[in-house]
Amino acid sequence: MLLPSSVIYHGPFPSTTTSPSPPTSSTTPTLRATSLRVEPEHRATSTTMESKLPTDVLYSIIAEVAGERQSARDLRSVSLASRLLREVTLPVLFANVQWPHGDKHSEENGLEFFPETLWRHFRKLSLLWPDHWPDASPPMWGDRYYIGGDYHPRHLDKLVRALPRMEGLSKFHITCPFYPPVSIFTALVQCPSIRSLSISDTPLYIDMLPRIPSQFNLEHIALVPVAEALRVGEGPYDSKYQEVTYYIRDYRKRYRNDSLARYAADSFLFNLGKADSLRSVQVSGDLCSLSELAQHEWPNLHTLILTGHAPRANPNGTELVDVIAQMPQLIDLRLLFATVKNDPLFRILPANVAGEHSNVLTSSSYAIITGPSGPCYIHRRNPATVLSQIRYLAMSNACQLSGVIFHYANQLERLVICAISDLPRVPVALSRAEINALMRDLGTPAPPSNGDAPNPSSSPSSSTATSSTSSPSSGASTAPAPGSNHQTTGYPSLKLLRIMIEDKANPELCHQISSLFPNLETLEVELCGYHDGKPIYDWDEFAVAFTPLTQLRNLRMCIQFPEFDDADRVEPWRNARREFGWSIGLNGMAMKIR
Repeated sequence: MLLPSSVIYHGPFPSTTTSPSPPTSSTTPTLRATSLRVEPEHRATSTTMESKLPTDVLYSIIAEVAGERQSARDLRSVSLASRLLREVTLPVLFANVQWPHGDKHSEENGLEFFPETLWRHFRKLSLLWPDHWPDASPPMWGDRYYIGGDYHPRHLDKLVRALPRMEGLSKFHITCPFYPPVSIFTALVQCPSIRSLSISDTPLYIDMLPRIPSQFNLEHIALVPVAEALRVGEGPYDSKYQEVTYYIRDYRKRYRNDSLARYAADSFLFNLGKADSLRSVQVSGDLCSLSELAQHEWPNLHTLILTGHAPRANPNGTELVDVIAQMPQLIDLRLLFATVKNDPLFRILPANVAGEHSNVLTSSSYAIITGPSGPCYIHRRNPATVLSQIRYLAMSNACQLSGVIFHYANQLERLVICAISDLPRVPVALSRAEINALMRDLGTPAPPSNGDAPNPSSSPSSSTATSSTSSPSSGASTAPAPGSNHQTTGYPSLKLLRIMIEDKANPELCHQISSLFPNLETLEVELCGYHDGKPIYDWDEFAVAFTPLTQLRNLRMCIQFPEFDDADRVEPWRNARREFGWSIGLNGMAMKIR
C-alpha cells in the first residue's frame, strides 16, 4: 500500500508500494544479507585515528555518510577501518533490519538469525517472508501437512525468543504469506519499547492476539489487507506488481477477499492498538467502516490515513465528520482510495450539506435513522465545520471533489489531489473540465447559510488580508480571476499544493492557482496521461502566470519549451529552464520533460 509519508509532503508523487509502515528515517539504510556477518576489525592503523578524532566528530562523519543514497556499502567499508569506527557505525547499519534471508542458513540451524550482540542496535525490524516459498515444491522453509493445506513456516521460534530482548526496538513490520502464529504477538507485547506496528499483505484471524498488558501502548498502527496494491499516478513502481505471479500466489487468491479479516482488523485496531494512545492510524476502507471508527474517542490521534476502497455507505448514517469529531487533535487526513468503475464517489461532506437526499432526521445533537421497523439507531450528529481543524489534506479522485469542501476546511496548509487505481491498471486523473469546475468552486465565496459553513474570507487566517484586493501577490484573500469580472475567494494559509491532471497544464490554470493560493511555497502539477505533440504556449506565458507567487520555492510541472528545440543544440532545454526559473524568482527548479 501507500507509504503515508511520501503521499503528501516530501518529494515527487509517490509510486506504488505495499509497505504501510509509518515513516522511517531516510538516512538509515536497510540491512541486506551481506551485513549479517560481523567482520574482523583492521587494527593496523586504528591507534592513531582513535587517539586524534573525538567520538562526536566520528558520529558526525557517519551521519554524513549515512545521509547519502545507497550508502550501506560505504558504511560497511567504514566499519572495517578500526574498532572505534566499528562501534560508531553499528547502530546506523543495524537500525533498520529485515529477516529472514534465504542465503543465510545452515544444515544444522536452518535459517540463521542475527547474533545477539547486534540486537541492541535494532530500531525497526521487518518480518518479510518471501511469498514464493510456500508455493515451491516442496515448500521452502516450511511445511504443508496435506495437499492444499496451510503453510507452516519453520524457525520462527528464533524471532519469538529474540523479540522480548530487543530493548531498543520501536517499530515492527510484518508481511507474511501465512497466518502469523500467536507466539509472535505474545513476544511482541513483551517488548515495551514497541511504539509502531504495521501489517501488510498478511492474512489475519480474530483469535491470534494474546492478552494485552496495560503497559503496552502503540502510537502508530497500519493495517493493509492481502493483495491491496494501489498505483498513484504514473510514477515508477515496484516491477513485481506487473508480474502475473504476484496475483496468482495461492495465499493471495485464498485470502484476497476474506470477509473475516474485518473482525481481525477490529481486534488489532481497538485491542492491540488503543484508541486513547494512538497518534497515527492507517487502515484500509476494506477493513473498517466509518461507524466503527466513530464509536471510539481518539484524544491523541493527529494522523488518519484511509486506503484501499472507500467504505460503503452506512445504514446508520455515520458521516466522515462524525469520525473527525471524535479526533480533536486530528490535523492530517488522507483519503487515498482507489477508483472503482460504477462505484459511487466517497462523500466528504455530510449529506445535508452535499445537497443529497437522506433519511436522517437531524436534531440539535442527534440523528435518528428511520427504517421499515421504525427508529433503529441514534448517534451524535456533527456539522461540517469540524473540517476546519484539518491542516494537511490528501484525497484521491475516488472522492467527491467540490470547492465547497474548502469553504469548511478553510485552514489548510497542504493539499494533495491525486489519481489512484488498483494495479495493474493505470489511474486516470482529473480532466480539464473537472479541474475547471473545481477551480470555479474554490473561487466562489461560500453563500450565507444556517451557520454550518463559514466564509473563508472571514476566517482568522484571512481576516488581515481581505482589505487588499490589488493583486494575488499581496496575499489577499480575494483577487480577480483572469477573464472574469468578479472577486474570487483566496486561501492564503495554503503553502503546498500537489495535483494530478489528465490534460496538459495551460497558463489559464496557472493563473487560477496563483490567484487562489497566493502564498504557495511548493507547487506540483503532474500530468497523469501521455499526450504527444507540442503545446502552443511559450514559456513566458507560464512565467507571467507564476509571477505573483512571491513565496514560491519549489516548482514541479510538465512544461515543454518548443521554441528551443532547434536553437539550443549545445544544452537543449537548459537555457529555457534557467530563464524560466529566473523570471519567477527561482534560483533552480526541477523540470519534467515528457
